[in-house]
Amino acid sequence: MRRAIRILAVLLLPAPVVVSQSRPAAVEALLFDFEEEADVARWGPCVIPEVKEGDPALKIERIADQATSGRHALKLTAGGGFWPAVATEHLPVAGDWKEFKILKGDVVVTEPAIVGFRVLQEKSKREIEEGGESRWDRTAILLPGRNEIAVTIHDTGYKIVPERGRVTTFILYVYKPKPGQTFIFDHFRLTSEVPPPGNLSSRYSPLYRDGFSMAAAREWDRTKSLPKFRVAGTDLSVGDVGELGKLLRPAWKAPVPSPNRTEIVSPSRSTTA
Repeated sequence: MRRAIRILAVLLLPAPVVVSQSRPAAVEALLFDFEEEADVARWGPCVIPEVKEGDPALKIERIADQATSGRHALKLTAGGGFWPAVATEHLPVAGDWKEFKILKGDVVVTEPAIVGFRVLQEKSKREIEEGGESRWDRTAILLPGRNEIAVTIHDTGYKIVPERGRVTTFILYVYKPKPGQTFIFDHFRLTSEVPPPGNLSSRYSPLYRDGFSMAAAREWDRTKSLPKFRVAGTDLSVGDVGELGKLLRPAWKAPVPSPNRTEIVSPSRSTTA
C-alpha cells in the first residue's frame, strides 16, 4: 500500500518546465537593388589611392536582363586597368552598421574574376599612406556565372568600427579586367545572420575573414564539411593552425634556456689574424 502511495505521489509531481531559448530573429536590410534609374545614376567612377596611374573608367549601366532579384541590375563594363572602381555616397542603410555582421550580394561574371568592396566612414582616412587600417575592405574570388557572395564586415583588420562614425561611401572595384569584360551586381543586403559553416579562420571556408571564395562556397555546399589535414608525426587532424594551437595548448610548456649558450659571431664581426 505504501509503495503504491509513493508511486502515485511521483506521478502527481509537476512536470519540469522547458524554457525555449530560441535565437533572436535575424535582422536584414536591403542595401542596393538597382530597380530605379536613380539607384544607378548615383554611382560614378572613382580612383582608389592604391592606383598610381589613372585607370580607364568603368562604364556604368542599369540593365533589364540577368537581374538576380527584381527586374534590374547594375552592369559595369571594363576598359582595362589595374583596379578601376565606382562609388556611391547614397546609402539606404544609415549609421555604422553595427547591428549587422555580413554583406551579401550577387555578382555575375563571364570568366574567373576578382572584385572588391570598400566602405569609408566619417573618420576614415583617404590617403594610401595610412595603410588602409581605417576602412573596411574585402575581396571575392569569382567563378563564371552567378556568384552569391557573403563577406564579414566587423572581423579582423580592415573592418567597420563604430568609433569611426557612420558609413559614408561604398566602393566597388575590379582587378585587372580585360577591355570589354563585364560585371553584373544585384541584390546587395546586410544581415545579422552568419551563414554556415561560420568558420572565419579556415582558408577553405567560404566566409574566410580575408575574403570570399566562390570555389570554397561550392565545395562547402557539396560536402557540408571543411577539409582536415594530418599533422606530421602525430595522429592529429586539424582544419587550420588555430585549431592545432588549441589542441596543443594544454600540454605546452615554456622552453628552458640552455645552460650552454654559444654566441654566434657573424662574418662581418670576425677579424682575421
